[in-house]
Amino acid sequence: MISASEYGEQRKILMEEYETTVRTWLTKKGGISAQIADIVPFFRDGVTCPSQWFVDGNDFRPLFIMKEPSMGFSVACEEEIPDRIVKYNEDWGKKADKRYFEFAENPFDDIRVGSYNTWRRVARLALGLEHLQAGGNEIKYDFDVAFVPSEEKCTEEFYKDTVRTGNEIYKTIIDRIAVIDIKKIGGGNGERSILSKAGQHYLRYLDEPMKDLLKKQIILIDPTVIICCGVDVEHIQNLFEDEIKDVIWLKTYHPAVFGKYGRLFFERALTQYKQVLQR
Repeated sequence: MISASEYGEQRKILMEEYETTVRTWLTKKGGISAQIADIVPFFRDGVTCPSQWFVDGNDFRPLFIMKEPSMGFSVACEEEIPDRIVKYNEDWGKKADKRYFEFAENPFDDIRVGSYNTWRRVARLALGLEHLQAGGNEIKYDFDVAFVPSEEKCTEEFYKDTVRTGNEIYKTIIDRIAVIDIKKIGGGNGERSILSKAGQHYLRYLDEPMKDLLKKQIILIDPTVIICCGVDVEHIQNLFEDEIKDVIWLKTYHPAVFGKYGRLFFERALTQYKQVLQR
């Protein structure tokens, strides 16, 4: 296993190549994608806390793979997208020469910007997986993972309401996971969002060299279990399971789903993990 510092160095190089590749891909795609190629935020994701992840004896390294980071808004027509992205960047105080969000290193990263329910459920599922890893027999996910409002400085009321930091249980488990968003560029809320649909080809087919970069990132993270979250993400297992071995692959729903599928987000992944551990 590499060290945390080695991971940081390699990740920096990989993310810079990844960002250049994605922005070039958007430009070549034309239309609205080309219009936002230079302004859409790029999310540099990966291991949340390398100093805890890359240590000898850490045999529980869960990687959650999801579609895209949400930028918290949806749009009805393509013409609105550039202005909404500019406003989003202004709200977060992003400078023109820094168009990316550094994952988990400041209050504006994907986890703290993202949906309250999404990350609370990811934390609870990670705790449930860890429970089974430690020898537990029951499918358990009713952990007390609460949130408290962020103390970070926010200028917009909207973000004061939505930016969250966790309690000690939440922060402890979040520091022990890794997250990959396949697109690494923000999407909107809901399947009807044009902003989300703009990258569906990227998700479905993973044109070269994005596929190679994603594979490199997974290998660099070196997880023991990979949880593919959502129907748009399940095919990642089919793409890489023959090449990335010595890891447990799980498929489940996206953590933001509600109703019975919200419950099945936990039960589907935990049942699969329990079956693998009992073999």
